[in-house]
Amino acid sequence: MAICENCGREYDISEDKDKFNSIYSMDIDNIIQDMCFDCASSTIESQGDFRDCDNCGKRFDFNDADDDFVSEYGTSLDDGHFNGCLCFECANSAWEDREYYEVCENCGTRFHVGEADSQFENECGEYNLENGSRYDYGDLLCADCALEKVREEHERLEEEGFFDD
Repeated sequence: MAICENCGREYDISEDKDKFNSIYSMDIDNIIQDMCFDCASSTIESQGDFRDCDNCGKRFDFNDADDDFVSEYGTSLDDGHFNGCLCFECANSAWEDREYYEVCENCGTRFHVGEADSQFENECGEYNLENGSRYDYGDLLCADCALEKVREEHERLEEEGFFDD
């Protein structure tokens, strides 16, 4: 047991630490050493932009998570890559698993990166592009625009007689 330096209430450090860690997505265990859960939560919340992660449900400081994400990937958590608000850990996992969104530089549509990669790979079979990638065509393209570039390239090669026996 300990006495909170803020309110003077007696509290169980390990119990409050467990409660704090189950709610907050951050590594600040030492704050519970000096304050009860309620005072620690109030102190932490007053110092940042706290939000709930739409994926894991934990509370996190959006500004800290965004700074970490920008540092890691060069893009903000606020840039529309995700549906909803994600903490750094969930956004990091989604990014690594290609479960995020981009905007096509050709047509302007928002698209799911993993789904676009799968669609492109599946539809490229008819053009004998077994190892083709949406990224082979320069711009950040959705599957439909990348496939259009593949079709144009295929037609150009046909016209030049590249496929003649």
